[in-house]
Amino acid sequence: MLLRMSMLGSKERADFWREFPVTNLFMLTPRPQFVHGGSDNSEYAWFIWDYGERFDLPALWTFKREEHDVDYANSLVEKAKKAQFNAAKHELKAARPELRGKALIAATKDLLGIE
Repeated sequence: MLLRMSMLGSKERADFWREFPVTNLFMLTPRPQFVHGGSDNSEYAWFIWDYGERFDLPALWTFKREEHDVDYANSLVEKAKKAQFNAAKHELKAARPELRGKALIAATKDLLGIE
């Protein structure tokens, strides 16, 4: 969920954060532009509740626009695809412990329909 970073510091939301802690926080730098020609004066981040451990990134991550040739959406899609692959591989490894290395990767690709 795309939210302002100030969502973390509210006294009224303290109980919410304790009951539903985020698993990943991806900060966006520079600030996103929602209107042409300017940006908000607030910091933003993707707040992620991934209790299935599908994201293979540190809990705190910074996306920098100048580091990527693609926009944020494409970057997040690629991260999600990698996370889906890692989650499927993890589940397959648990179900079929005899699979290892290249055989595990091939079986995961087959399961997900990846060439």
